Amino acid sequence: MGAAQSSVHKGVAVVGDFFIDIQASVPSLPRWDGDVETPAIEVLPGGSAANTARQLAALVPGVKFFSTCSADLLGSSILSKIEAQGFDTHYMTRLSVPSSACIVLSGPSDRAFVSCYSTVTALKTEQLDIDALVQCHHIHIGGYYGIRGLHTKEFLDVLKKCREKGATISVGTNSDPEEKYTGENKHFCDVLPLADLLILNESELEGLTSALGPVFSLAPNIVVIETIGKQGAKVHLGANNAVVIPTYLVPDPVDLTGAGDSFAAGFLSRWLQDDHDAVAAAAWGNAVACCNVKRRGACQEPVPKEDVAEMHKLVMGASTSS
Repeated sequence: MGAAQSSVHKGVAVVGDFFIDIQASVPSLPRWDGDVETPAIEVLPGGSAANTARQLAALVPGVKFFSTCSADLLGSSILSKIEAQGFDTHYMTRLSVPSSACIVLSGPSDRAFVSCYSTVTALKTEQLDIDALVQCHHIHIGGYYGIRGLHTKEFLDVLKKCREKGATISVGTNSDPEEKYTGENKHFCDVLPLADLLILNESELEGLTSALGPVFSLAPNIVVIETIGKQGAKVHLGANNAVVIPTYLVPDPVDLTGAGDSFAAGFLSRWLQDDHDAVAAAAWGNAVACCNVKRRGACQEPVPKEDVAEMHKLVMGASTSS
């Protein structure tokens, strides 16, 4: 535990997408040419990697977020908001293009998105502070399929350099907007063997497996963390070794957006501090996700440690009773 705790203080890097979510909660998704009334339309910070980084920073010290954002009015206002919450945006490169934004329609049991990837696809290796990145003890790549500008040999070389310096690596895929699940020029086939952890949901794992075959054939030593909705999470420790970690069923969840991102933050916070125990970490991931779905927005404001600890008790109670 002592060695793992000290490693966290070397810094945790999160690399990936930053979006601005334009979000509306609706009773049902509208049909084409239809209109559904909502009580409010909100402009919130978003992006899978950004959601994970901001929540992770509330749980462990030394989180550095490497991304791009727009210098336009929309981007500047959201950056000011998250900076006021104490989040470090030093490693975010400002670009003179429109903000990457995502229109989020959030229903009681489903979601739909319309996304502009301008600054997200503009993220390239040369915009990363490589010196700061390779000093980090853990690298998490969030929203992998969307950050196509990093699907390059140059970024692979950076990851290899991080590995050579002793860093662990995790990848959160999100769904592939192109529905290929291979990355550009099958880049993902080269990323996966470098990773210790793969964090994704059921449909993402299905799409990846359909495109590339079994994960463990590409990366025999990886641990796959699969979120499975109301059932919690499934930890795959090998091709034929999976453990289901039940979760607490939150009564009347407010918003399911960002639950997977918050799970990843909770999982990593415990995995990094608890000798890489994936089963224990999944329970913490479930706890953060449960807290998150009780709030509006993917990560309007990070969940405090105290709330996570209380929710963790309920999660562990669900595990005991199952």
